[in-house]
Amino acid sequence: MEYTISNSDKLIRDVFEIYKSKSWNKLTELWDVQGKEKLLPYTVFKAFYSSFDRCKNEELKPQVFKTKKKLLSIVTINYNNEGGLRETVESVLAQTDRASIQYIVVDGASTDKSLDYLRQVASKIDVPVFGSDKGIYDAMNRGLEFVNSEYTLFLNSGDCLSAPDVVAKIKAFLNAQKERPVAAYGPTLTSGGSQWPCKPQSELWKGMICSHQSILIDTDFLSSIGFSLRYKIVSDFEVIYRTYLTGRPLAEMPFSVSKIEDVGVSSDFVARTLERWQVVRSYKNRAVTPEQIDAFYQGMLNGEGSKGAAPKVVASSPAVPSDVEKRIVFLISMPRSGSTMLQKILDRSSAIGTVGEPWVMLPLMSMYDPELVEAKYGQLLNIEAAGEFVRAVGDKDLILKAQRQYADQIYSAILGKLGTERFLDKTPRYVHIVDKLADLYPNAKFVVLLRNPGAIISSYAHTWAGGNFHTVKKTPEYMYDFTHGFPKLAEFATSGRSNMHVVKYEELVANPEDEAQRLFDYLELPFSGDLVNYGSGKPQETDKYAFGDPGTVYQKSKPDASHSARWLKDNENVTTINFFQDIVRSLDDEAVTAMGYSKATILDQLKTAGAKPIDVPALVKKYGAWKAGGSKKIPAYGKSLGVLITCFNNQNSITHALQSVISQSKKPDLVVVADDCSEDGSVGVIKEFIAKNKAFNIRLIARPKNVGVAANRDLAIKSMDVDFVSTIDGDDLFYPGKLEAEWRTLKGNEAHVAFSDILMVTGKDAEHLLKTDAYNKKPKNEITRYMLTRVNPVPRDMMFSKALYLKAEGFDHGVSIYEDWALKQRLIAAADENGWLHSGAIGTIYDRRAPGLSGKPPIYHAFGEMIILGRNIEYYRHDNSLVVAAIYSIMRHLKGPMKERTENFLKHYPVEGEVPEFMADSLLTLWRERRLCKSTEAKAKAIWQFFSPPLEVKK
Repeated sequence: MEYTISNSDKLIRDVFEIYKSKSWNKLTELWDVQGKEKLLPYTVFKAFYSSFDRCKNEELKPQVFKTKKKLLSIVTINYNNEGGLRETVESVLAQTDRASIQYIVVDGASTDKSLDYLRQVASKIDVPVFGSDKGIYDAMNRGLEFVNSEYTLFLNSGDCLSAPDVVAKIKAFLNAQKERPVAAYGPTLTSGGSQWPCKPQSELWKGMICSHQSILIDTDFLSSIGFSLRYKIVSDFEVIYRTYLTGRPLAEMPFSVSKIEDVGVSSDFVARTLERWQVVRSYKNRAVTPEQIDAFYQGMLNGEGSKGAAPKVVASSPAVPSDVEKRIVFLISMPRSGSTMLQKILDRSSAIGTVGEPWVMLPLMSMYDPELVEAKYGQLLNIEAAGEFVRAVGDKDLILKAQRQYADQIYSAILGKLGTERFLDKTPRYVHIVDKLADLYPNAKFVVLLRNPGAIISSYAHTWAGGNFHTVKKTPEYMYDFTHGFPKLAEFATSGRSNMHVVKYEELVANPEDEAQRLFDYLELPFSGDLVNYGSGKPQETDKYAFGDPGTVYQKSKPDASHSARWLKDNENVTTINFFQDIVRSLDDEAVTAMGYSKATILDQLKTAGAKPIDVPALVKKYGAWKAGGSKKIPAYGKSLGVLITCFNNQNSITHALQSVISQSKKPDLVVVADDCSEDGSVGVIKEFIAKNKAFNIRLIARPKNVGVAANRDLAIKSMDVDFVSTIDGDDLFYPGKLEAEWRTLKGNEAHVAFSDILMVTGKDAEHLLKTDAYNKKPKNEITRYMLTRVNPVPRDMMFSKALYLKAEGFDHGVSIYEDWALKQRLIAAADENGWLHSGAIGTIYDRRAPGLSGKPPIYHAFGEMIILGRNIEYYRHDNSLVVAAIYSIMRHLKGPMKERTENFLKHYPVEGEVPEFMADSLLTLWRERRLCKSTEAKAKAIWQFFSPPLEVKK
């Protein structure tokens, strides 16, 4: 049958039917007709690709479609550029080392003669496809789907390889490297005869160091990140920048790679610069500070970029109002002080305009500050040289005057734009330059907002670090705010300046109208009580400032007095509270006192907060104690029992966990505490506990470096010379009688697993009991389905033999999510049929009060469950219904288009029978390549690609 674009759906169905019947020869014949002689639509080509990729016949794949992996894939994107396409294709086909190239051409459904030309040369192109797309980066991602090479180069229509032997040169260059680089790049020729030389890699944060047509990138890495559709202009720059940030070598080649059209002045300069700025600020580059980045790109937009980067057209400056200084109001505070709320109140006045957080004065006023700014050219030398220059001019205020002119232009422009009497600049990190701002604008208005330092530190942790004070303590930028910002703020607030008004957050939320009245009186502006009602309670996205509080202030319509003490309630059950205390201790005593707060009081308040001990006697009174049936004597069975307690920064809870173990009616023969290189005082606390409890065999494993939770558990269990093992985390507790109940249940049977119910403590003195008896003595398939779908609470901290643990292959090192869930699945497979036994008791008091896995994004959970499914797929090959059920369970983490895509995927595959080969292979590949998906975006992309639209099988 002749297939055309109009009936390509029929071709897709035929391909899939042939694939199902494993008639590989028919598939080959169809490919010969449709693939080698005709250009295929994207969807049809994808159907062929998927089918051949899943062929079991390993000899068929390379012969028919999926050729042997090449050195280099060249991908050409084209749309309505027939002439340019011809030049590009001919330059690739003319290469002397054509055998090292996989050539892919993706046409975006051109309406000129491009498709006619592609049909003429289709047999010479490895992958020629067409089909409408969402733009160039979407088309580039489509090309990536078919890449089968070590490196990938994008050479779009109209651009050519610089010479017929350039691929041969690339091959020789790469083979001469001691280590394969993550990317290789070279100069670029232009059609006008000039050369675009490469720039230093260290300058990549400022823009492209080479043409994107002259850089080839490691395919595995490139495929793992793809081209973001978020950016309209600079997605290729983002890819190259992320490649550089891998830390792997980028190699510069000494010859030109491509020849492109002359680069003229782009009308998209501003848009491109803004997008590049956004890219560079999105990724951490240790070699450059955010302030340096902002200063450079602001300079670019002002026409101060490097030569050739942009047209330097400077319009005449707007007139600076004579009273501009008096029309500026600076709101000075520490970050997370409630400044966005105060800004919203001030913004309600028709006389005041504001725009989020400008930040414009920070790089300007810190440019000669050796503490705030680091520079590769030497900041101290820079300051000394500038000072010498000023002395030579003979005007000590020269720089200040120049800064004033710059600032006047900035604020004049925004005042003119907003048309308001005053402009409010609310940028919390101005706290570091507030003295310089006061010198620059001595007649401006300054509003200083103070807040309890404990509340500010708490807000840092819960807003930016997931409630983890350890992360806050490890972040230099945050700690600099605390150690230097508070003293600066205190000094300014107590300076007695006449152009300053001080507001305390606690007083503002307690008496908003009175405090706002005083503030507006200071600003000499009319006030009405309605101004404090800054919102509707149902925020609109358009009302949000681009910078500032991300959510809390938008959930209220006016100041809320309860927020003053909220920080203490937020930290009643945080396990990293000891790091919070360390941060408070690092604060300058005089600064805290000068602001009207007490460091001692904050520390006293924290003593009663954080990792508040669980009241076990009260729980036992409520839920009852376990009582042994029959003989009270605990049988030995001739076996030994060990308990593993894992610890990481559990200084405040580890002794409670230890005490819950040694207080058990069934005493363990060995207790091992495996500390995974804690950075708090955990190790010291553990040693002290061991010294006080010498009657028990307690052994500490203090790892010199962090190995991760899974490896820490696995190495510890394998080191324990016992017959049976039970585990517990350092922030949880064993319920009284747990070990005895499970010990009696096992009765020395090494092929069984004993488990108990879970008492979940969820914070604010709330708890609930999770019953796990549904797993009791059930067939393996049934409890496996329970485990995969989580229709019943999953048991935790079970008791099992070490022999069974080893048979189940132990914990997987390097897995940081659902590693225990993965092991439980294998323990089901390793145990006897009906060998999971419920003890009839409560086992673990599970402390869910602290931030942890539950705070991760939903995609993180979905990806975690999928890779574990791939890890254990060999156990489920016999029953596809288990895998399908697991995927339906994974869908609970998905929503929107991702969920719809997954549902559509599942509709087209059978539930019964064995797991389809392609499904098993895809899951296994996802497991093996999991390390390539580090970011949430990469995880989402991997899931999206896994659930590719299936081939239609229904008539």
